[in-house]
Amino acid sequence: MANLFKRRGTGIVTAVFAFIAFVMIVAALLSEYWVMADLERQVGNSTQKGGSKHFGMFNGVSKQDFGLGARERDFAVKDEFEGVANDDVVWATVGFCILGLAVIAILIGLTCYNEFTKPDLTICGSTGIYVCCGIAFFFVIISACLFAALFEIQLKKNVLQPQDQQRGFSSTDKAQLGYSFWILLGAAGVLLLCPLIILLKNVHCTHYFKTKKHEITHVDGVMLY
Repeated sequence: MANLFKRRGTGIVTAVFAFIAFVMIVAALLSEYWVMADLERQVGNSTQKGGSKHFGMFNGVSKQDFGLGARERDFAVKDEFEGVANDDVVWATVGFCILGLAVIAILIGLTCYNEFTKPDLTICGSTGIYVCCGIAFFFVIISACLFAALFEIQLKKNVLQPQDQQRGFSSTDKAQLGYSFWILLGAAGVLLLCPLIILLKNVHCTHYFKTKKHEITHVDGVMLY
């Protein structure tokens, strides 16, 4: 138990930002735009537009154009990229995101409890909030780094199955990280704001009380402290 937590709405603001980060991570995991790629199709000696492909952690959509219009196909990532990309890295990315969500849930609980309970019943105080934010940020950054590495090493070069390549399709250097990935990085940035809010509030309160303590006034020639 600790009573270092400065109140006056700080916990509410921190909990709101933590909740925003929580929602952003969930949105990133459930969306299907972690990678977006334009496809090319080799026809004789010429290259034509071959459609597009985008996917997330679990599902995706492929649109292949054979010259008579695009054929849309939904797919499950675990089946589509078997033998094409490292599935273990994908699941590790999901796993670290889930760990981050768990820590953020604890963070929201701590801040709300510390804000609304009695002053002498706070749990872990400001230090506990800092630790939770740091751990959650670490998990989210690890997730982003893992997927970014997978993209640069494998997915940037190819997002197609062998049979699609045999039909003349190619995605080499045509893939890019989609907005779902950047939402995840945005969540990491929001998490950094949480300890900053409490830190600035604590610094402000400390400065305020020190100023009051050393303030000197003059009344009728007498110095008052």
